[in-house]
Amino acid sequence: MTVRRGAANEPRQTVTASLVVSPGAPVELRVPSADAQQLRLHSAHTGVETGELRWLFGSEPALLLRPATGELTISFTSRDDRDAVFAALAADVEHS
Repeated sequence: MTVRRGAANEPRQTVTASLVVSPGAPVELRVPSADAQQLRLHSAHTGVETGELRWLFGSEPALLLRPATGELTISFTSRDDRDAVFAALAADVEHS
């Protein structure tokens, strides 16, 4: 999976990352050379959208997260992976 930080109208760097999804725990984003970041949707200042990143010759399933620290676009290799992470984020909200 890849992660892009920043708003769509800003120059953004894409990095390879991993997500750790454990039952009963917040989803954790791990990016090389950075501390792990918990992804939580626990306030009015955070949100998430599901969709697809589209290009002229293809597309990738994606989540657009809007935490208080700025936008994160996370792209996945499959819709099932994206949907599992979305479900884990929603479950964390319900149990918080």
